[in-house]
Amino acid sequence: MALLTDPGFYAHLTGLTKVAPPEVLDRVVDGATVQMKVRYRFIADLPSAATAIIDPARLTWIDETTFDLAARSSRTVLLPDHYPDRLQANAHTTFEAIPSAAPGDPDHTVRAVRGTFTVKVPLVGGKVEKALASGLIEHFAEEATVAATRLRR
Repeated sequence: MALLTDPGFYAHLTGLTKVAPPEVLDRVVDGATVQMKVRYRFIADLPSAATAIIDPARLTWIDETTFDLAARSSRTVLLPDHYPDRLQANAHTTFEAIPSAAPGDPDHTVRAVRGTFTVKVPLVGGKVEKALASGLIEHFAEEATVAATRLRR
């Protein structure tokens, strides 16, 4: 959680396949609560039917996440820069510390994300949802790889 609430971490999220490098907009610390606002841009391909209705260059959003460090959890709301009437998403994340299995092995953390993701676009909404949700899942996996690399240093 310390890594995800460090604005410097986001500078290392380059070369990802579905999301452009993020831009940290704001970080506010209040005791054991940290609120982060980070802008993202989706860069993966979308179904052609979707691009007839949605401009892929305008698929940007602010990820507003409030981390509760004491509870080891966070709440996220995606705030679209464009198409706010068509895209809605939120999530609750828990972070579970897992002690190492053997002496000398590093401890690790399991991040469990549950949420809703809705795209309201006639006829192609489901396809767009699948493409964007798949992209976000891949992004989380790539982000975890970068995080693991950073934590080993």
